[in-house]
Amino acid sequence: MERTGRPRRRTPVRRARVLAPPVLTGLLLVLTACGDATSGPPDDSATAVAGWTRQAVSGTAGSDHPAVLVSDDAAGVLVALVSDDGVLQSHASPDGRALVEGEPLRTGLEAFGLSGATAHDGSWFAMGSGGIGQVDGDEGYLGEPHAFRSPDGLSWTPVELSGIDAPVDVNGLVALDGTLVASGGHRPAGSGSEGFRAAVWTSPDGATWTEAELPGAATGESSAADVVVTGDRLLVAGSVDRSAVLWASEDAGATWSTLGVPALRPGTTIGGLAATEAAVVLSVQGAGAAVLRSTDQGRTWAEAARPLPAASQEADFPADVQAGGGRFFASTSVYRDAFSTPGLCYASIEVCRQDSVVTLWTSEDGDRWSRVDTSGVGGGEDGEVDRAVGTPDGGVLALQAATADGAVVSAWPAGPPLPMGEEPLTETVDLVTVPRAGPEPGVRYHAPLYVHCGMDHLFLGDSVWRRTDDGAGVETGGGDEPPADWPVAQQTVFGYATLVEPDVVEYSLEDGEVVATYAPVARAPGCD
Repeated sequence: MERTGRPRRRTPVRRARVLAPPVLTGLLLVLTACGDATSGPPDDSATAVAGWTRQAVSGTAGSDHPAVLVSDDAAGVLVALVSDDGVLQSHASPDGRALVEGEPLRTGLEAFGLSGATAHDGSWFAMGSGGIGQVDGDEGYLGEPHAFRSPDGLSWTPVELSGIDAPVDVNGLVALDGTLVASGGHRPAGSGSEGFRAAVWTSPDGATWTEAELPGAATGESSAADVVVTGDRLLVAGSVDRSAVLWASEDAGATWSTLGVPALRPGTTIGGLAATEAAVVLSVQGAGAAVLRSTDQGRTWAEAARPLPAASQEADFPADVQAGGGRFFASTSVYRDAFSTPGLCYASIEVCRQDSVVTLWTSEDGDRWSRVDTSGVGGGEDGEVDRAVGTPDGGVLALQAATADGAVVSAWPAGPPLPMGEEPLTETVDLVTVPRAGPEPGVRYHAPLYVHCGMDHLFLGDSVWRRTDDGAGVETGGGDEPPADWPVAQQTVFGYATLVEPDVVEYSLEDGEVVATYAPVARAPGCD
């Protein structure tokens, strides 16, 4: 039987970080009220009223290229979107309290997205890859690198690049000691599925780039994702042959070494890499997910003392981590899988009825994480946001998914503490399960009953039982939904089985109501 009704997946948001200050002048501040923008001076942090304020951001983000949100203590905040037809639209603020709309730039590029923006040489520098054009006589993905500069984050000029041969993917961008460092990799031309190779490029001016060798990248399929600055060191997260790898550089990206991180065992996936002055955080998922933390620039790592929920509960993919304003943020899509966590469903059927939910978490040190209450940002499911950063003035900006009409940035002021949300339910029930030999008389067993194909057959241990009564049936695959008061989630009834006679099993609900009876059979037919 094929399981249906699986959780929707969300595309992990690409991240970018700002680590050196440009000179930003002449920005007009716009104070936003809840839902609308109005003119007036910004709130002083000492008297700011706790609450989320919303500002609509014009422009659209391409379907495969989320908006970029970056924050720098000296430079301010930048939001940038590139539409599917190549229009770059940005908004900027010197402190994050309000965003000023910039001038749109028509790049002429299709299917292009920015992978990051950083401060360099007194200006903003943004970079990405993409483009559609002729590949071997057919229209295909070009994977061309493109970059843009802006003195204030409001107007942009294309930068002519050399030293990076397309097709490539640009996935991350930072600046260290005047050197720009981009992470990504080479990709096969067109739509090829083999031949990806991780790469890092460096540039003193943003125009001329030099590729640096990543150890092991050429030994198999590889990729490089996030790049961060930690002290005078660079770290790049990636993978080689589907196993997570962390690379480090001590010389601004000229040479690299592979770090030995015991937790990055074969099969581990890296969700994100982020750094503040105090720590580096790495989200991973392998045989169970975790958040790793380093306070010595990536030389040693330890698991977070109070990690994100993905470390102990079902998650769609590793958490997406970001840093800004001296704090860490993470967005993770959590889903309670009834097939692997039935005890949680018996404890709360409502939790298992929920779809995949994106939640926002924060940490001052990367060691202890708390859930942020984003319900006040409005829109979406419980105020779901794509990413968040701390702002130079001590506040927080949260970016909601961009739509055809633009995006929404919600601001929490400096001063009042962030509102904390309820922790996801982790209470579970110790299940009484049927032994392989079959049920014992009089014992009431927890017996999840998958009803996509109906209620005709019940599996207990290694035995199969066939329904014998003519009571009400449920077949979610056929559109026959259960009564509203039945404990059903993810096409499964969370009921109980009791052997009342040698060849009779009663199937009941929590309150003891018997809804079906079963007798043993040799085998069950397949699901039509």
